[in-house]
Amino acid sequence: MPVSESMISALIDLKRVDDEGLAAQLTGQLRNLIAAGRLGKGRALPSSRRLASDLGVSRNTVTYAFEQLAAEGYLETSRGRRPVVTADGGAQGEGWGRSYPARAPQSCGSLRGLQSSSGRTGRCPIRHR
Repeated sequence: MPVSESMISALIDLKRVDDEGLAAQLTGQLRNLIAAGRLGKGRALPSSRRLASDLGVSRNTVTYAFEQLAAEGYLETSRGRRPVVTADGGAQGEGWGRSYPARAPQSCGSLRGLQSSSGRTGRCPIRHR
């Protein structure tokens, strides 16, 4: 059964004391809600600011989860717009709906010496605060 926007945060249960990080937990739970059909195709999710506020987590945590799900084909994201579910929970092929751990971004140290397409080396693409 599809859920309303205000109920999405109520369906997510993040455990702060867990071996799995908050971003990985959020990614997995959103993925499972989409795969189960609770968040249907074409459904707009709350903004990253709103969901982060509702869940009491950093906006970076929510943004990372959205980006990971977009990379996996579950969401369509674009700057300044709320993410939209692109996968239909009942229509995925084999492998959809399985829980995969989210991969943490590379650290800056692991990027040293790598050459970008522009020829620059050692610049971190991650925006730090």
